[in-house]
Amino acid sequence: MQIFLKHLVKELTQLERIGLQYTPISSSNCVDQTIRVFVIVATCDRPATSLIINHTEAGGYYGCIHCENIKIGGDNARVFVQNDNDDFELRSNDTYDEAVALLQRSSSEERRNSITSINDGLDGLRGPCELRTLKYFDVYQSFLSDTLHTLYEGVMARMLHIFFDSVSRKTGITP
Repeated sequence: MQIFLKHLVKELTQLERIGLQYTPISSSNCVDQTIRVFVIVATCDRPATSLIINHTEAGGYYGCIHCENIKIGGDNARVFVQNDNDDFELRSNDTYDEAVALLQRSSSEERRNSITSINDGLDGLRGPCELRTLKYFDVYQSFLSDTLHTLYEGVMARMLHIFFDSVSRKTGITP
């Protein structure tokens, strides 16, 4: 994914620095104007966001891309609960840069003994993200909420449960 993004980010960086030149139709003396383009937000579904950021999937141990909470619960369920008493840090470009520096340092200098030592301090990050080079793009906070996997999946599952849980003998549907 990062190889694909590398070429896209190269073009976006040129739009930030150089911009686009155009001549407005209303311009009587044909003076060119320059417009610069900055990417400030992105939207995609949750699995694609994890791929783009190069981060653990949403169901992973540090799967929340907005905070550094770890999972609560057992078995196959992972829940990221925020208590009023808990202090937790929101992810940002600064926390991302720290994790990338640790990742680069540990891969080049240190010999890691176990899988847990590889993940210590990375908090779900698997590698660098090409979008970090964009001027106003925050790797974690610039992704908009994914309504498909956060809202509709839960609402639709609940509605289907309500409609089809106890089938009516007369009509074949639930109230």
